[in-house]
Amino acid sequence: LQRNCSEALSWCKENQLRLKRLKSTLEIHLRLQEFIELALKGNKLQAIEYARKYLAPHAETHLEEIKGCMVVLCFDETMKFDKYRELMDGSRWQRLVDEFKKDLLA
Repeated sequence: LQRNCSEALSWCKENQLRLKRLKSTLEIHLRLQEFIELALKGNKLQAIEYARKYLAPHAETHLEEIKGCMVVLCFDETMKFDKYRELMDGSRWQRLVDEFKKDLLA
């Protein structure tokens, strides 16, 4: 896995109407992953700016998911809280790949 969302986000933009018709959550999940990666790399201010630009527009429909990811601004990848460890788990990337394939083939 490349662990990079940019190509998938470009595809989302090109297929925006299709994804809307499918009621896809791919774009928000990709955006959340990019936010998490910025925060975990220590780019907290950049992560906040990213959230304002890319996550805020999804707040009406995905507020709980967004709020759940904001915790990475307070912790780093060494945090020991089981509830939040999933945010840093590498399996998130595989779930994004699976979601992309599902939407691509739908």
